[in-house]
Amino acid sequence: MILASATFKLKKGDKIALISPSYTTPDSNIQKTANVIKEWGFTPVIGKNVDKLDAGKYAGTAEERADDFIAALKDTSIKAILANRGGYGTIQLVDLIDPNLVKKNPKWLIGYSDITTLHAMQTKAGVMSIHGTMSSFIAKTAGKDDNSPLLRDLLNELDL
Repeated sequence: MILASATFKLKKGDKIALISPSYTTPDSNIQKTANVIKEWGFTPVIGKNVDKLDAGKYAGTAEERADDFIAALKDTSIKAILANRGGYGTIQLVDLIDPNLVKKNPKWLIGYSDITTLHAMQTKAGVMSIHGTMSSFIAKTAGKDDNSPLLRDLLNELDL
């Protein structure tokens, strides 16, 4: 069952969390995405652990990466969570995140590739998500590609 009572439509000024559930992302890319999000009228919130490095490739330990996701879920001012990039390290988070927390704090989760693991967790909790472009691609194209404006429009239009 999808949580129909939740309003997912974003308004000007709403916050979007930028988190790295797996691989590290260069800070310059995260900042470029943050600038695009500001241009869209939203407020970026960068996860506190995105600049960490674990095992030479992950954005922190599994616990640190999960903490960023959990913090974004618990923060009622954050309306969407955008993955900076994917990677098979995402699977390490599943056992660290309480599905009831997802259910009690429904918000858009945006990403693709290995982020699909987290999409499945959202679906199991009855919360929809967006299989869409990630922060790294938004940064690479400065949001001027075909997909980024579609994501912006989805966030502005969808009210479930």
